[in-house]
Amino acid sequence: MAAGAAFSVSATVCNDGGSIVNLNRGMVGLIGNAAGTLGGAGIYGPYNKPLSWSVHAYDCVTKNVTVINSVPSALKGKIAAVMFSLITSKGCTISSDGCLVQVAP
Repeated sequence: MAAGAAFSVSATVCNDGGSIVNLNRGMVGLIGNAAGTLGGAGIYGPYNKPLSWSVHAYDCVTKNVTVINSVPSALKGKIAAVMFSLITSKGCTISSDGCLVQVAP
């Protein structure tokens, strides 16, 4: 991912149940250590993302989700952690994943 650019991830969601599932909310975030110390860690988010995804019974869907509209320039040359979670209408996380990415200048 490049500093200053938007960053998106691809998310695959599978439904192992016998009826359709409608997903309407996700949460995304980015954590990076801009200053090289524990006190310099920057947390960008978490941001709620409205979704309109339907997953049919015993099926999977893959969608792109924008994590952040502009990667902070303070993270140039650093490794950042990206997170994506699916949230129920009651505020519970039903699925979550993350990865580490290099921030290019």
